[in-house]
Amino acid sequence: MGVAHLNDRDLLAAAEQAINNSLVSPVIMQCVGEYGYDEARFKVGRGLLTTAKASTGEQTGEFGDQLNATDAKDVAREAANDAYLPLFKVAKVAVKRAGDRSKLMLDGDRERAYNDWLAQVSTFYEQALLNPHILTELAEFNVTPEKLRAAQALLEPVKAARATQTTQIGVKQDAT
Repeated sequence: MGVAHLNDRDLLAAAEQAINNSLVSPVIMQCVGEYGYDEARFKVGRGLLTTAKASTGEQTGEFGDQLNATDAKDVAREAANDAYLPLFKVAKVAVKRAGDRSKLMLDGDRERAYNDWLAQVSTFYEQALLNPHILTELAEFNVTPEKLRAAQALLEPVKAARATQTTQIGVKQDAT
């Protein structure tokens, strides 16, 4: 039986079976003994197998942690986006001047990739809060600086969750 097609778990199980069978069978021990495999060498192999199985379990756990971190980031991003989109839609109606619309990135597609989305949404809040003319236009639709700051504050948990996700990706890679 070849081992090239086996996944990690099956390969470790096959190695464990080979070690165990060898240690309990005098016939196998005699055959492999001719090639330098004695009981001591099989026990070293068993130790290595234990380490490999523990590492595989650690990698599986780290992968789960990474998935949880990704889920947390996605939930935080969704909350931030849910606060942003109504303000964006109001701004599309309220803000008339081309230069102000450009500052708020109102025209064009909404970005989907994380870094592009974060830059687009951050720019919207920063520019809206920095420009009195834009604030005046938004105020006509009951969008206040307080509402903008409250929605902008939702970006911080997204950034923190993204940092955790990035860390977990690295930890998972190290475990792999």
